[in-house]
Amino acid sequence: MIDPGDVVAVVLAAGLSRRFGPADKLTAPYRGEPLVAHAARLTQQFPFKARLAVVRPESAASALLAEQGLELCENPEPARGMGSSLAIAAGAAESLGAAACLILLGDMPNVTPAHLRRLFDTFGAPAYLVASTDGQHRSPPSLFGRQHFAALRKLAADTGGSSLIASAPTVLADARMLADVDVAADLQPD
Repeated sequence: MIDPGDVVAVVLAAGLSRRFGPADKLTAPYRGEPLVAHAARLTQQFPFKARLAVVRPESAASALLAEQGLELCENPEPARGMGSSLAIAAGAAESLGAAACLILLGDMPNVTPAHLRRLFDTFGAPAYLVASTDGQHRSPPSLFGRQHFAALRKLAADTGGSSLIASAPTVLADARMLADVDVAADLQPD
């Protein structure tokens, strides 16, 4: 178990959204507000040590995230993939002296505070790492202890942290909660 006050929450929002089309998917409306606002609001539900967002330079989502009170960390090379954003997140969490880093995706709008609480409750020895699962696949939200920050800082490829969470303890969630938005059709609520 970990106290959220020892955790840096990070919303990854630097992806290029190539499958979505020319529009910035993170600013597309979903349930009455921009898609990324759902993840930003989720970070407000706990007294985190810090709330950060990794963003593309000059992205439309940056202003939205800043308005929600998240500190922005720019990924100068977002084309390098999610691994490069995770490396930035881990470096920021380490510099803030965090015991762990919670990774949230800006295009995953249905995650609940109750699910995050289960992640916090599951976190601990020996792995100091916990991921979400729908019973088939492991995914964010994921909670990485500081023991994993060095490995996260070395990531560069689009595989992200999948190699690190491959054998991590997991918290089960409904597949709809863990669904991310890839194409415009995904924005239609169930």
